[in-house]
Amino acid sequence: QIYESANSELDPMYKSVFIMKEINQMSIKEISECLEISESNVKVRLHRAKSQIKDNLYSSQSKESIFEFGNSKCDNIVENVMRMIS
Repeated sequence: QIYESANSELDPMYKSVFIMKEINQMSIKEISECLEISESNVKVRLHRAKSQIKDNLYSSQSKESIFEFGNSKCDNIVENVMRMIS
């Protein structure tokens, strides 16, 4: 639900390219032909879509809920893994 919400907030011109590429598995060339834009423009829109999704995901979550490297949760995982391989 969180991911779908982040996608729903995308600008329509980025959303269409993202869906065509990532969901429908269309090639850059196919998207370019379908939308009548250059292949480089498709790549730029795809990059911006992914960047917007990432930003939307980060802004929708509290800082405490984001799993960061070095967090105590990470330390516990590392400790358990090291114990298992020792």
